[in-house]
Amino acid sequence: MINRKTGFVELAFDKTIKPTMTLGEIKSMDIGESQSELDMGNGWKWYNVRNVKVANLYFIISFGFLDERLKELSLGFSKLKYDLSKGWESCSEKEERQNDVIFNKWLNTELGSERTISWGEVWVGYDEKGGSSSIGLRYNN
Repeated sequence: MINRKTGFVELAFDKTIKPTMTLGEIKSMDIGESQSELDMGNGWKWYNVRNVKVANLYFIISFGFLDERLKELSLGFSKLKYDLSKGWESCSEKEERQNDVIFNKWLNTELGSERTISWGEVWVGYDEKGGSSSIGLRYNN
């Protein structure tokens, strides 16, 4: 899914996210079951897609754009389709901390243990403020 050499994120045969893509280009891909956009008012915009099926996993992907340029991705996944009707009350810190372990194992399979790469960096982390774990990807562009 994540190409170590290029930083491309391959979602499907004909749907590849590239670091040079614009918000409009990603929106036109029409990926996921649900999409939303958030303008932070400081040059940053976030485009969120939910239940993007890749192989046997369902992903939630947040694309971070600075001045219309893709700079970051945040990924989370599950073997089961996300129930989009559930809110924060269904989240637990214990489960999210377990996701840290699962996400790190997956990322080791995808990229190995070296997380700083020529095109950017990748990490796994738990966001206490947001109450969730995710895989982060930041491009150098």
